[in-house]
Amino acid sequence: MKPSSPSFSELLNAGNEHYKQKKFIEAEAPLRKAVKLLEKAKGRDHRRTLATKFTLGLTLFELAEYERSELSLKDVAGRYKSTSGAENEKTITSKLWLARDYFEREKYAQAEKLFQEMERFTTLDTFDDTGTNLLCRGRVCLEQEKLAKAERILQRATERAERRLEQGHEQTIKSHYWLGYAHFKQNKYSDAEKRFRKVVKSGWGHLYTLKGHHWLGRTLCGQYKFTLAERSLRRAADGFQRTLGGDHHYTIESHHWLGRTLHSMNRWGEAEGSLRKAEAGIEKCLGANATPTLLNKHLLALSMLYLKKNAAEPEQLLKSPAAGLERDAGFFTVCTGKFSLGVALHRQHRQQKYAEGEQLFKEAAEGFRVEYGRYDPWTIRSYFRLGESFYHQEKYRGAESPLQEAVELSTRTLGIHDDGTLEATRLLAEVQERLSPTASAKVTETVAPPPEPTPTAESDEQPRTSPGTKDLPVRPKSTTYRPRPEPRGSFREDYTVGWICALPIELAAAEEILDDEHGEFRREREDNDENLNIRLVLMVGIGGGVPSAEADVRLGDVVVGHPHSIHGGVIQYDMGKTTPSGFARTGMLNMPPPMLLAAVARVRAHEFRGRSKFHDHLSKLEDVARFQRARAGHDILFQATYDHEGHQTCDGCRPDKQVSRPQRESTEEVDVHYGTIASGNQVMRTATERDRVSKGLGGVLCFEMQGAGLMNNFPCLMVRGICDYSDSHKNKSWQAYAAGTAAAWAKELLSVIPAADEA
Repeated sequence: MKPSSPSFSELLNAGNEHYKQKKFIEAEAPLRKAVKLLEKAKGRDHRRTLATKFTLGLTLFELAEYERSELSLKDVAGRYKSTSGAENEKTITSKLWLARDYFEREKYAQAEKLFQEMERFTTLDTFDDTGTNLLCRGRVCLEQEKLAKAERILQRATERAERRLEQGHEQTIKSHYWLGYAHFKQNKYSDAEKRFRKVVKSGWGHLYTLKGHHWLGRTLCGQYKFTLAERSLRRAADGFQRTLGGDHHYTIESHHWLGRTLHSMNRWGEAEGSLRKAEAGIEKCLGANATPTLLNKHLLALSMLYLKKNAAEPEQLLKSPAAGLERDAGFFTVCTGKFSLGVALHRQHRQQKYAEGEQLFKEAAEGFRVEYGRYDPWTIRSYFRLGESFYHQEKYRGAESPLQEAVELSTRTLGIHDDGTLEATRLLAEVQERLSPTASAKVTETVAPPPEPTPTAESDEQPRTSPGTKDLPVRPKSTTYRPRPEPRGSFREDYTVGWICALPIELAAAEEILDDEHGEFRREREDNDENLNIRLVLMVGIGGGVPSAEADVRLGDVVVGHPHSIHGGVIQYDMGKTTPSGFARTGMLNMPPPMLLAAVARVRAHEFRGRSKFHDHLSKLEDVARFQRARAGHDILFQATYDHEGHQTCDGCRPDKQVSRPQRESTEEVDVHYGTIASGNQVMRTATERDRVSKGLGGVLCFEMQGAGLMNNFPCLMVRGICDYSDSHKNKSWQAYAAGTAAAWAKELLSVIPAADEA
């Protein structure tokens, strides 16, 4: 007797039981048979048929059979809509799963359209209790580069997951991860760091933990926290190597970014090792012309040049990515690539190589000059190397002009005693001697001390730190200036940037905003100058603002002393003499050095393009109660003719004497102003006198007391956070926040100065 076939009830029960136990392979066959029997017995639109077909669609989805899953889910959604209406719970649920299916198949536009269609139903939260669909929709927006929208949606998904699930739940961790990625894509590194730290602390899902370490490392790199970044990227690379193997793209990318981080820390040998691990697989995974592939070759070549290895391999590595970098990479990478390729050619000491190097140095010099100006160290260095190329080819007439430019610019920016200036001068003298025996004497007389013997080829291979001899590009390191990322002792000469604070609160803000703190120096016997190598100086602190119709200066804003009109950035308003016709100002203060003014121009360019990280730096102070804006109180400006009444606070002052001003947008709470700062020997605390002096000077933005005594002795850039309005209502409530805003802007300035500029 032939055994009877199982009924649809038996098949349905078996399929559902397997599905509940997540045995999806075993569930598929009975569910598919049950659907066929139900369609034949009860019809395609019957509720049991649709429910079973929906479960079959979910089973296929879990098996990654997305095309077959789409067919089932689309049919179910259409039939539920025609029989029960568009707002029916089952219609909505089916469409949400269909949208997730589209996402997995990279049909992002169709997925987004379905999610938007479902969003209009007020009961949507019922179908997304833990934020799963919000997470999927946020990822759809990420794939479409709708970053701001993705961030908003993922924020909602994360909040819902945290509210409905445990902190370490899979859904919660995924939400933090993708929200962190959305922050990272928008360069919001501080926010991204917080999210990725939650991912790596959770310990959930080994793969997500490792991915969290990878992106945390890249986020820390974006903030120049290279030591911390190295730790995270090393964990990611080692973990991926163990679990996924060396050929997996996660492993390769982590080795690549670890190499980039070590390169930024000047650890060339370790950088070469990591970059070589990535080299074999990165081209296979991403393609020969992908930007990461080209950058990997670029950085590997630079590491080898720094290590003084054979220059032939770096030459080939630097030549191969040249065209791709020209198309995809940043300007700095392109120009330094040309410069470094020229160095690699020179080191092979062959006539043909010098000719190739000549063209590369010519392009590099022109590129750096146009982008960063004549006084940028890379421009000077390129001029020197161009002259050297001509010299080795015995083109002495061609060598003279770039060498003269290098000598003039290096003398003005680094001084006549700098190694680079001396070397450029020696070579120029030799060139002019070959052109005209009397010309070299004129050049040599302008430089002291007497030149040292011309270095041999071997000595030229030793690492130097001056524009004339430091051959290779150094990317900006941590904005806490440190010539070595990991100082190896107390070497005063390692520090070339001075950050001067006059008040304890200013020093505290600097220590909070910068990345690392180094130990105190031990005073040596007969040590007359502890900072012999200081090249750039910033004076960072607080000052009193001068509000006007031309400049809407408010409490917490930043004022940068910048040349304006006839003034050089800072003016001592009380320096002068009394004459029958009144007070006459005498003398003038030096303007900031060209190198710092060029850096200010870069910061302003970043502001115009929306790439400034000033507010990211400032957000780091939010965790320190003393520096929070809320603690500073209200920003109140009184009429200039109304003097303060009462004691320390303005609680007793008349509200009707306040000046009404439009409220700023939340994204513009702190503004940065560039112009004249007035410095004097006494506190300005009268509004009428403030306005009178400002008018007499052609308009100033800020009053302060410390700068005048420093500017002529050590030209510097003055940065001031506004803590009062230079009137009788001044108090100390805004000092901490103002010191913090000034320190944050100063950190932004240092972040755009390549390390080679500082050294």
